Amino acid sequence: MGDITRRDLMRGGAWAVPVVAVAVAAPAAAASTTPITLNLLYIGPNNGEYVYRVLVEGAGAARADWPYEVEVLELDSATWDVHSRGTLDVNGISFFFLSPQVVSSYLAVRVVALQPSGEVIIGGPLNLPPA
Repeated sequence: MGDITRRDLMRGGAWAVPVVAVAVAAPAAAASTTPITLNLLYIGPNNGEYVYRVLVEGAGAARADWPYEVEVLELDSATWDVHSRGTLDVNGISFFFLSPQVVSSYLAVRVVALQPSGEVIIGGPLNLPPA
Protein backbone atom coordinates (compact mmCIF):
# COMPACT_ATOMS: atom_id res chain seq x y z
CA MET A 1 0.00 0.00 0.00
CA GLY A 2 3.00 2.32 0.40
CA ASP A 3 3.99 2.00 -3.27
CA ILE A 4 4.14 5.18 -5.37
CA THR A 5 2.35 4.89 -8.68
CA ARG A 6 2.92 6.82 -11.88
CA ARG A 7 -0.36 8.64 -11.25
CA ASP A 8 0.95 9.83 -7.83
CA LEU A 9 4.10 11.19 -9.50
CA MET A 10 2.07 13.07 -12.12
CA ARG A 11 -0.15 14.65 -9.46
CA GLY A 12 2.92 15.74 -7.51
CA GLY A 13 4.51 17.14 -10.67
CA ALA A 14 1.37 19.11 -11.54
CA TRP A 15 1.65 20.96 -8.22
CA ALA A 16 5.41 21.50 -8.48
CA VAL A 17 5.36 23.12 -11.94
CA PRO A 18 3.22 26.18 -10.99
CA VAL A 19 5.29 26.76 -7.85
CA VAL A 20 8.48 26.81 -9.92
CA ALA A 21 6.89 29.14 -12.48
CA VAL A 22 5.83 31.61 -9.78
CA ALA A 23 9.23 31.48 -8.11
CA VAL A 24 10.92 32.29 -11.42
CA ALA A 25 8.49 35.08 -12.39
CA ALA A 26 8.62 36.93 -9.07
CA PRO A 27 12.20 38.25 -9.40
CA ALA A 28 11.43 39.57 -12.88
CA ALA A 29 8.43 41.52 -11.56
CA ALA A 30 10.40 42.83 -8.59
CA ALA A 31 13.16 44.07 -10.88
CA SER A 32 10.74 46.04 -13.07
CA THR A 33 11.90 49.60 -13.67
CA THR A 34 8.56 51.05 -14.76
CA PRO A 35 8.72 54.69 -13.66
CA ILE A 36 6.17 55.91 -11.17
CA THR A 37 4.92 59.41 -11.87
CA LEU A 38 3.02 61.91 -9.79
CA ASN A 39 0.71 63.95 -12.00
CA LEU A 40 -0.71 67.27 -10.92
CA LEU A 41 -3.74 68.66 -12.76
CA TYR A 42 -5.61 71.93 -12.35
CA ILE A 43 -9.34 71.09 -12.36
CA GLY A 44 -10.73 74.64 -12.15
CA PRO A 45 -12.44 77.03 -9.77
CA ASN A 46 -15.09 75.76 -7.36
CA ASN A 47 -16.90 77.86 -4.76
CA GLY A 48 -14.22 80.55 -4.87
CA GLU A 49 -11.28 78.14 -4.52
CA TYR A 50 -8.96 76.57 -7.05
CA VAL A 51 -9.18 72.77 -7.27
CA TYR A 52 -6.21 70.48 -8.10
CA ARG A 53 -6.00 66.72 -8.53
CA VAL A 54 -2.98 64.59 -7.60
CA LEU A 55 -2.65 61.19 -9.28
CA VAL A 56 0.01 58.48 -8.95
CA GLU A 57 0.57 56.48 -12.13
CA GLY A 58 2.83 53.55 -12.94
CA ALA A 59 2.56 49.79 -13.13
CA GLY A 60 2.86 47.98 -9.84
CA ALA A 61 2.79 51.11 -7.66
CA ALA A 62 1.56 50.43 -4.15
CA ARG A 63 -0.55 53.58 -3.96
CA ALA A 64 -2.51 53.51 -0.74
CA ASP A 65 -1.68 55.96 2.03
CA TRP A 66 1.13 57.83 0.30
CA PRO A 67 1.72 61.07 2.20
CA TYR A 68 2.42 64.18 0.14
CA GLU A 69 3.04 67.89 0.60
CA VAL A 70 1.58 70.69 -1.48
CA GLU A 71 4.28 73.32 -1.99
CA VAL A 72 3.84 76.79 -3.44
CA LEU A 73 6.56 78.94 -5.01
CA GLU A 74 6.88 82.44 -3.56
CA LEU A 75 6.80 85.33 -6.02
CA ASP A 76 9.56 87.34 -4.36
CA SER A 77 12.04 84.85 -2.91
CA ALA A 78 11.71 81.95 -5.38
CA THR A 79 11.55 79.43 -2.52
CA TRP A 80 9.06 76.59 -2.09
CA ASP A 81 6.83 76.82 1.01
CA VAL A 82 4.76 73.94 2.35
CA HIS A 83 1.12 74.95 1.95
CA SER A 84 -0.62 71.77 3.15
CA ARG A 85 -0.27 68.02 3.52
CA GLY A 86 -2.43 65.18 2.27
CA THR A 87 -2.60 61.44 1.70
CA LEU A 88 -3.38 59.67 -1.56
CA ASP A 89 -6.34 57.29 -1.40
CA VAL A 90 -6.24 53.60 -2.34
CA ASN A 91 -6.57 54.52 -6.04
CA GLY A 92 -3.64 56.94 -5.88
CA ILE A 93 -5.86 60.03 -6.14
CA SER A 94 -6.33 63.07 -3.98
CA PHE A 95 -7.64 66.60 -4.35
CA PHE A 96 -6.60 69.85 -2.72
CA PHE A 97 -7.78 73.45 -2.82
CA LEU A 98 -5.98 76.78 -2.98
CA SER A 99 -7.63 80.00 -1.91
CA PRO A 100 -7.59 83.13 -4.10
CA GLN A 101 -5.20 84.73 -1.57
CA VAL A 102 -2.65 81.94 -2.10
CA VAL A 103 -3.07 82.07 -5.86
CA SER A 104 -2.48 85.84 -5.89
CA SER A 105 0.60 85.58 -3.62
CA TYR A 106 2.44 82.68 -5.22
CA LEU A 107 3.70 81.81 -8.70
CA ALA A 108 3.43 78.00 -8.97
CA VAL A 109 2.37 74.85 -7.17
CA ARG A 110 3.90 71.36 -6.99
CA VAL A 111 3.35 68.15 -5.05
CA VAL A 112 6.11 66.18 -3.36
CA ALA A 113 5.43 62.58 -2.27
CA LEU A 114 7.45 59.87 -0.58
CA GLN A 115 7.11 56.41 -2.11
CA PRO A 116 7.05 53.36 0.18
CA SER A 117 10.55 52.60 -1.17
CA GLY A 118 11.77 55.91 0.26
CA GLU A 119 12.20 57.59 -3.12
CA VAL A 120 10.86 61.13 -3.48
CA ILE A 121 8.77 61.96 -6.53
CA ILE A 122 7.57 65.40 -7.59
CA GLY A 123 4.45 66.32 -9.55
CA GLY A 124 4.47 69.65 -11.31
CA PRO A 125 5.23 72.43 -11.01
CA LEU A 126 2.20 74.12 -12.52
CA ASN A 127 1.88 77.88 -12.89
CA LEU A 128 -0.98 79.18 -10.80
CA PRO A 129 -3.93 80.63 -12.73
CA PRO A 130 -4.52 84.36 -12.49
CA ALA A 131 -6.57 85.17 -9.39
